[in-house]
Amino acid sequence: MNLRSLVAVCEKILLIYLSCTDYNYARQQKLVEVPVTHWILPLGIAKKEKMAARTPLLVSALKALSCLEKDSCRKYIADIFHLLVDLVRSDHSSNEVQHALSNIFQACIGPIIMQ
Repeated sequence: MNLRSLVAVCEKILLIYLSCTDYNYARQQKLVEVPVTHWILPLGIAKKEKMAARTPLLVSALKALSCLEKDSCRKYIADIFHLLVDLVRSDHSSNEVQHALSNIFQACIGPIIMQ
């Protein structure tokens, strides 16, 4: 698998996970057709279970992205940065996800910003 394919797979995993966290996110990304909601409600049990089932895959994807070399990260970060920001903003309860997000921001995005 080449690097571009790896990033594309990780991007798809991020999209799938984010679509589980928020119906509005899925609608905005044109992943599913859902009615407009007017209230933000806490995540239901079914959504939490979907997220929990996908968490290990998401964490693996984030770890793979955080291991990109500096030049590769710089090349592909534009494709995934908005998804990482959305993941930070999403309603997830996994410490593993937060830890993996922290690592990717420190290892990949931080060095780019600091230059």
